[in-house]
Amino acid sequence: MTPSATATSPTGSGTTPTTAWTTRAGAAPQRRAASPASRPSRHAPTSRWPPTRAATGTDPCLILSGAIRESPLVTATDPGTTSRTGLLDGSPVLAVQDLSVAYGDRQVLHGLTFSVMPGTSTAVTGPSGSGKSTLLNCILGLTRPDTGAVLIDGTDITESPTRQAARLRRETIGMVFQSGELLPELSPVENVMVSALLAGRAVDHARHDAEELLARLGVPPGARSITEFSGGERQRVAVARALINQPRLVLADEPTGSLDPETRDAVSDVIFGLPEQFRCGLVVVTHDPVVANHATGRVHLPNTARPVDDPS
Repeated sequence: MTPSATATSPTGSGTTPTTAWTTRAGAAPQRRAASPASRPSRHAPTSRWPPTRAATGTDPCLILSGAIRESPLVTATDPGTTSRTGLLDGSPVLAVQDLSVAYGDRQVLHGLTFSVMPGTSTAVTGPSGSGKSTLLNCILGLTRPDTGAVLIDGTDITESPTRQAARLRRETIGMVFQSGELLPELSPVENVMVSALLAGRAVDHARHDAEELLARLGVPPGARSITEFSGGERQRVAVARALINQPRLVLADEPTGSLDPETRDAVSDVIFGLPEQFRCGLVVVTHDPVVANHATGRVHLPNTARPVDDPS
């Protein structure tokens, strides 16, 4: 039987956003990718800010840019489905279906299946080499699996053409990295604005939304450079950048890995509060069981890499 894990969220009331954050209705999951015409851009092309691949050295598509509860532990080798009822929007924002990836003769992921609903969070745990980074790359459309599908809001990103996959990342996914990956020459507001401007948002609208997000996340105003901030404050800026385009799905790769325990707990509260506040799905990759316990569901990847011809 193919293992699966469905993350859901206990019923609760979140903070009412002051910005008109929108949620697109989730389409029923389907194998075929939607045509570009069926997924119009939410923002008409307007003025763009100077940072580009040439200026930043980074692919603009990758500048993407939150209560501890007991959660069921679901391993990639356990049969069955674990789920909870909650405030759901009907369809998964992320559906990983029978995903298998091998590097040469080494099988890393084998038949992995789980889904994440809007308003819920899932922690992905496992030892080094178990495939956590590979899973993130597949969700982002950067690694094509050998078999299986990764549906983002109903669209299979693994079968999407390059331009459509980049657009899907830009409009639907927000990313929080372990060290923030912020641009030191820019202010906190400008770091958050980058993703909105690359998505075609007008400068004044991008600045207004960036300032409001930073205020909501408790980031001190007025800093001229990101270097003036502590590690926890930088991660809050990274979270704001991930949210600026109103993503349906937020991915966080070891977001507290470089923080001290006190700051880790504060940042975890912010990150795991995002699904309830912004009606998005959240996937957090972490080695830290304290962080993982914040999630409403968990997928554990055991280090069971084996030769591809091993029938077990």
